[in-house]
Amino acid sequence: MTQPSVTCSVCFYTAAEPSPGFHFNIAMHGSQAEDLSGTELAAEWTFSSLQKFGQGFLKKLRGKKLPNKLLERVSEEQNASAD
Repeated sequence: MTQPSVTCSVCFYTAAEPSPGFHFNIAMHGSQAEDLSGTELAAEWTFSSLQKFGQGFLKKLRGKKLPNKLLERVSEEQNASAD
């Protein structure tokens, strides 16, 4: 299965089963759309514990910040429960 040629700044590619191009995706709220590598995510305090899984995992990890109301609410609730 190949990745579709559709370009979308707010989309994740998904497949029925892990493939060589398989990635772990994290969606989070941000003021504007932004793609993040696993290394960039692990550098953020919230995701720093992911570093223990090693560079191989971080290469398969990617994140996307999106200006989305649902993601904003989830982020607010997560931050409130951490206090």
